[in-house]
Parts: sequence; C-alpha cells; structure tokens
Amino acid sequence: MRNRSHTFLLVCAIATSLTVTACQTEPARQTAGNKPGAAAGARTNPPGSVEERENTTLHAVEMVDARTAFAYGTNDVGYTGSVLIRTTDGGATWKCVLRTEQTELVGIDFLDASNGAAISDGGVVYTTSDGGESWVASNDIDLFSLKYTIETKPVAPVKPPTGAANRNAPPQIIASDYVEMLGVTFKSEKDGWAFGSREESSQGAKPGSITTKTRPVVVRTTNGGETWQPVTLAADLPSYGLSRSSFTDSTNGWVVGGSIDEDDTGAVLRTTDGGSTWKIATMPEAKQVPQSVFFLDANNGWIVGATEDDAGDPGPSAILATKDGGATWEVKTKVAASLRSVHFIDAQNGVAVGSGGKVFRTTDGGATWSDASTHDWTTGTVVETTDPLYKAGEPQPTYTAFVLVAPGRGFATSDLGVHAYRAK
Repeated sequence: MRNRSHTFLLVCAIATSLTVTACQTEPARQTAGNKPGAAAGARTNPPGSVEERENTTLHAVEMVDARTAFAYGTNDVGYTGSVLIRTTDGGATWKCVLRTEQTELVGIDFLDASNGAAISDGGVVYTTSDGGESWVASNDIDLFSLKYTIETKPVAPVKPPTGAANRNAPPQIIASDYVEMLGVTFKSEKDGWAFGSREESSQGAKPGSITTKTRPVVVRTTNGGETWQPVTLAADLPSYGLSRSSFTDSTNGWVVGGSIDEDDTGAVLRTTDGGSTWKIATMPEAKQVPQSVFFLDANNGWIVGATEDDAGDPGPSAILATKDGGATWEVKTKVAASLRSVHFIDAQNGVAVGSGGKVFRTTDGGATWSDASTHDWTTGTVVETTDPLYKAGEPQPTYTAFVLVAPGRGFATSDLGVHAYRAK
C-alpha cells in the first residue's frame, strides 16, 4: 500500500481503458517507478516461478460456488504488481488469470462465477464477465464518487517544551486526526457497513509531547449507500482499527481489527442489531492477529490470523472454528504460513490463503485441511495501465477495500472515506 498521507499531483486528469485476454504471452515491460515503494528495474523472479510464488502473500479469497474461487496477492520483495488466481475444481489446483505490473490490488469481489471486479490502491478497476478469461481495465477517476467523509478535529496547538530556549516559542501545530476506512461489506443492496480507524492526537502529559490513540470506526447505510451514518461506539472497545467483516443477515455480524505491522494483539467485535451497537467478542486463544472472519450462520464461523516469528518471518498460523457464534473457538489446524483470509461457500467447502502463495482447502467443514498450493502462475497476462492521475490540488485517495452490490455497481473505502463505484 502506498504512503498513507494524501498525495496531490500537479497534472491534468487522464483516463484510459483497455481490454486484455488472459493466458497469453506478452513482451517484457519495464517495472513501474511512478508509485512510492516501486522498485527500479525488472523483476528478479520470473513470472510463475517458484521464487515468485514463495515471495507472494495472498491477501483475500472468495468462493463463488463449490468449484470456483478467486484469490489475489502482491509480491513481498518490494516491486509493484499483483496476481489474481482462480480455481475451477474446488481449490485443488489454481492458475493465474490476471497480472498487474504497475498497480497493486487491494480488493476483489465476484457476483457469480463469471462476473467480478478487482480494484487497485490507486483506483484502477479491472472487470471480467467471463470468469477471468478476459479483463477490461480502466483508470477513469469518474468511476468513483465520494459519498461519505468522516469529520476530523481541527488542527490543534501543542505547547512547546519548557526551557529558556522555548520561552517565547509559539505553540507547535500538529495535523488533525487521521481517519482511514479499511473495509466495506453489503448484505443486500440496501444494508451496508464500512469500517476503519481514527488516530486521535492530543497534547501529551509533558509540554512538547503528543499523544496518539487509535479508535475503531463504523459507519452504516440502510438505503443502498446514498447516505452513511456514523455508529457511536462504546468507549471501552479495543484501540484497533477495524477492517474485514462477515454478516450472515442484516442483523448478525462480526468484524476483526488489529495490524501485524504494528505488533497488535487484535480484536473481534460482534453485533446482533444490524451494527447499531458492537461488543467485544471472545478472542481465540491463538497468538495471531485476526485478519479475516467468516460465518455461515449465527453460530458457525471460522477465523484466521497473521503471525511473525522473532526474526520477522511469517507463520505459523492457526485456523479456528466456532459453533456458538464466537463465544468459544477451537483450533482446527496449524499451517506453515501467515494467513490472511478464509471463506466458505457451504458447510463443507472452504479455502484459506496467506503468505508464501499458500492455499489450504477443506471439504469436510474444516475438520481437516490440506495444502492446495499447486499454482500455474505462468499463464496470467500482464495488464498495462497506471494509477489514475488527478487534477492539481485534488486529493488522491488510497483505496483499501471493494465490494460489488450489482453488475457495475459497488462501493470502495479509502483514506478519504466511502466511495460509490459506477461502471460506465
């Protein structure tokens, strides 16, 4: 993900669109250098190589039926780019259907086995209507319209440190609170929720010091995203940003929070009233930061989390299950990967993905899991398009999540707020 600060590009808006067909060979291209964090030069690992797969973290997986699922990932070695892989045999084998070299994917969503979309952090949208065999990519900034922005506190003065040198110094100025929306979900075309974090800054106990506290953020809509309302959260909720969620209906939902990058322990929150109130759910007894939660109904669910060892290497992680709505959790298996996402299509068939390009599948309701990391990544076509360019003085969002509610219609979250997506 790019730097969290807002970026202002002194250029005119340019929008392009292109169609590509997956699984074709294309000439090698230069690695993009227009994004912060993009490495200079060509890729060090050939596309589809074992090294590339081992250096890729799969961030999310979505099953659309008992045989079809999609997952996306980004490479961990520093250069820009993503892969989107697909299975058509229930997760036993996978192949690459989309590659990006100049953008990094942050979300995917499929309405069925044929129709879906992916979004990059810069706002490029990739759509398919044939299950990933071909894609249309567009970096048109008018695909998105900002529907909700969380108000932040005004810029606050901070007293300078004491001492003769600072006797006549004016108050230092700090930025206003930083708010970032990190996840969005809809259970119907009307009912939706978005989640994020607010970093509240204030004068510290000592002059010249600043205290920052992270608070969870929840906003909801009951009219299809036309308007969004903030949810007042209890003061005793854990100090973590919230991201991925799972709703079984318009009433029961769960959301996870915490970041492995910030050495959090994480949290799980639950609502039983459609998101009007949230309470702390029982944390699984596993030393991992919750990254993804999925429930089939109000009782049966699964959760996975990210881990690092003392050297900072990923894994191992546990896949946990509950049969009582999250009141208690049972470790079903431990795997040699730092897991990022889990998804079930029914009571028997599920998939979990994570670091090292790892995929794990179950066909017995999560009682046992097998390593299904057999990928053919040599077939994905590189889609050549760059992030959108914005007008001078116009804030550029960094997108974080994406959901479709109907063909050509959806919502995305960013460090600016919640955006509506409408295809042209």
